[in-house]
Formats: sequence, C-alpha cells, structure tokens
Amino acid sequence: MPPIVVNPNKPIELAPMEGRAEYAGHLMDVEPDAWLIKAPELFTGGKEVPDYIELAFGHQNYFWRVPAEIKASFAPWIFVKPPEEEDARRFQRRSFVRISLSAQMMAIPLTANGQPRGPSVKVDVHNLSAGGCLATCDSALGDEGDYLLMAMEVPGIGQVGAPSQLVRVVDNRYGINFHGLKGQPRDGVARFVTDQIAFHLQRGRDITLPEPT
Repeated sequence: MPPIVVNPNKPIELAPMEGRAEYAGHLMDVEPDAWLIKAPELFTGGKEVPDYIELAFGHQNYFWRVPAEIKASFAPWIFVKPPEEEDARRFQRRSFVRISLSAQMMAIPLTANGQPRGPSVKVDVHNLSAGGCLATCDSALGDEGDYLLMAMEVPGIGQVGAPSQLVRVVDNRYGINFHGLKGQPRDGVARFVTDQIAFHLQRGRDITLPEPT
C-alpha cells in the first residue's frame, strides 16, 4: 500500500512505542523514501532514540496516529520511513480546528461568581481555536477549574471577551477553554482561524495542530 501523502512544514507529535511520553516535533520535508522531522525533545536528557516511533498529526479532517520506523537520527533530526495508511488509526477532529499561533491576550482571573480575583495579566498564546487556547504566563493564573475572562482582538469584530476556564495547568502552561464564547464572537474567532489556515497553506505551510486523544 502506498505511504500517506502529507504536506511538509507542519507540527507533528512523537511518542515512543513503549511508554506514555509525547514529544513535540515538526515535519520539515517529505521525500519518497523518508520524512525529515525536527524533534529536539526526543534527544534531551541523553535518551536513546528508539527504532520505532508513533507519529500523530492532523490530516484530511482527521487526527492520525501511525507507527513509523526511524531510519536514522542526528540530533535534533530524525529520518523516518514514510508510514502507510493501512497502519494508521484515524480519529474524528475536534469541533473547532486548532492552529499554531503567536499572539498575546489579556487574562482576568475570576471567581466562580464572575468577580475579579486578581489583576489582569498579559499571556502569550501559542495555539488557538474557537473553543480555547494554550497560553503561557509569568504570573500564576490559577489552578485547574479556575475561571478567567480572556480578552482578544478579532479581525472584523474587534475586542472580544471570552468567559473561560482553566482545564490544564502544567508549570506556567495553561490549557484554557472558552466555555462562554458563543454566537457572533465565536464565529468570528472560527473565521479568523480558517483565514489563517488558508493564508499559510498558500505559502506551503500547514498550521493546523494534532488533536489530543
């Protein structure tokens, strides 16, 4: 069966076949006999690069997980044998497509009753969908389950306030769910995401991100 046909220059996640760790990577080039992936996290701490790796990436409106053989490795690069479609597992994509993004937003910590529980802080946003974002912040935003108001500029709409909740907290990295973003503001964020995907695809870059399982 022929290998999976994908475009290069896209985020990709890597997981050893044994264990639960996942590492961030980037698919840099696609050739008939090998995919070139930049995966610096795979080499940190003197870890031994495995012979096989599971790749996870968004493709054709699905999230794909497929094992691949590592043909060669030279930190931070690995060369993998192009995986075949018959070996892949496909999962339905999330309701809102998530993209890689570098932007800033303001976050206002809130109580469960919607009252401010601290001053507004600037956060760095690393990915975005109409359903939420991943952000980092030098100041503590709170714990999992805490509430926020996220303020963002949306082209065509202007300033949008999104009632939100922290759904994942690891060190200074925050997974944020826009649980209160509805109607026209949510549609505006979704259109912005779609426009960004089209803009970058015209330049040969896929900025859509893999889905969590």
